[in-house]
Amino acid sequence: YVTTRLDSIAGDIKEDDTNGAKQQKTKANEAGSDQAMKVCLIVEEGNAISAVAEKVAEENGWKSIVVHNGESALRLLQMRNWDAVLLDDELPGLTGCMVMEHFREWESKNRVNRQKNVYQVNSSFIPSHLGTSSSVQLPSGFDGAIGKPVSLKVFRQFLQKSADGASCMSHDIVRR
Repeated sequence: YVTTRLDSIAGDIKEDDTNGAKQQKTKANEAGSDQAMKVCLIVEEGNAISAVAEKVAEENGWKSIVVHNGESALRLLQMRNWDAVLLDDELPGLTGCMVMEHFREWESKNRVNRQKNVYQVNSSFIPSHLGTSSSVQLPSGFDGAIGKPVSLKVFRQFLQKSADGASCMSHDIVRR
């Protein structure tokens, strides 16, 4: 059942017409955006955090898909290239680091283009006072890290920078 449901989610996103995505895309177009709706994969074990992240993403014109374990995250990462991925490291089953290790290995054999904008969300991440990536060791496979608790401002900044393809740098966000 889980595999069938994940296949359905990935297929629905490709069509960009599920769970209000068409309405959200219309809202984004009314706001002057001619670009296709961006899609964010949110992998967070906590329901409260994931619900807030999903709401903020949608308020900012993004479609979001939320899963709560590493196995589902790995399966969805393999199904498509996401515009942004927030991956909690403290997940049941496969941790975020394990997901990225398995995914990057699979990706090197099965894809031409590397998945970008994959950020680890971790409560033990402590950014430097300057916010430079040179002072922080990121886990292998991640493009950056965001510390918990994640502020709404930082999450919005991450989405905006991911949408623009620009570098995400602040005292809360570190990019490789």
